[in-house]
Amino acid sequence: MKYVLFIVVVLLATPSYAVEDLGIACGEIKSLRTWVEGSDTYGVWVDYKSNPVNCEAGFYIPNSSNNKSLVFSMALAAKASNQKMCIQVGNLSNNIGNRCIINYMMLE
Repeated sequence: MKYVLFIVVVLLATPSYAVEDLGIACGEIKSLRTWVEGSDTYGVWVDYKSNPVNCEAGFYIPNSSNNKSLVFSMALAAKASNQKMCIQVGNLSNNIGNRCIINYMMLE
């Protein structure tokens, strides 16, 4: 029983670098990209200093998203203050070339 408890504690204490469907990844923002207008696929790109395995190209929201300016503002505030941002990714089937779609964001 001691060994089982030890293994569970070790597994819970080990950071996970993979993002599951609707998983949450936290990190420091390395770069942000956005487009002023157009029919671009990506409205906002967010890249961590170390992106998770399943989202190794970073994160995005579509240009058609209603809260594009809010997402960019929140990410910019996190970047400017060197604060970690947590991103919950949407369904991994919506990935575009290892870039995960953002479901929601929060500051740590």
